[in-house]
Amino acid sequence: MPSVHRSLPARYIIFPERGEMKIPRPREYGGEIAFQSYEDLEKKYLEGSIHPLDLKKAVSSELSEFLKPVREHFRRNPKTLEEMKKIEVTR
Repeated sequence: MPSVHRSLPARYIIFPERGEMKIPRPREYGGEIAFQSYEDLEKKYLEGSIHPLDLKKAVSSELSEFLKPVREHFRRNPKTLEEMKKIEVTR
């Protein structure tokens, strides 16, 4: 049985923020498929209807898009990024 650990960002970030997730796939493998809920995505993945690599690529692409404003902010404000790098984690 496939593991769903790759889709956890989908559950906690993508669906709450976007409300849906699309997984682009080659036409010969069914073409793009869209999900309106994490539960539907998980069910199809566990059934084997979604290849792990397709899920990984889709999650990666969605997270990259989600983080685009953060990257842009630090590109425009490099001093802020340098200050962030100086923060020391103490546990």
